[in-house]
Amino acid sequence: MESLGRLRMPLMEPLVAAHLHPRLSAVSSRSPNLPSKSDRFQSALTEKAYKTVALSARALNVLSLLTAYQAELCEDFVQTQEPAAWEEIPVIADLCLRVQR
Repeated sequence: MESLGRLRMPLMEPLVAAHLHPRLSAVSSRSPNLPSKSDRFQSALTEKAYKTVALSARALNVLSLLTAYQAELCEDFVQTQEPAAWEEIPVIADLCLRVQR
């Protein structure tokens, strides 16, 4: 997840930081930061929103995989009447409900 940029927001590019904060040179060794408190606050809120969306996307992915697996189990149960498939269906339904909390 980290390598794909889905765990946290990508770092601010030095040229963008220099544009937003002209007193900070683009080649400066200091880490880029935003000039005003309100800009830093907005950036923190944006980062929290980014993390929330990433978590929601991962939960939706898990939910879709579990639902597809549950559909396969239901299809197998209709064809074979195997009790093991019937016992696993409520377990997957419980996992789906936990993900949706």
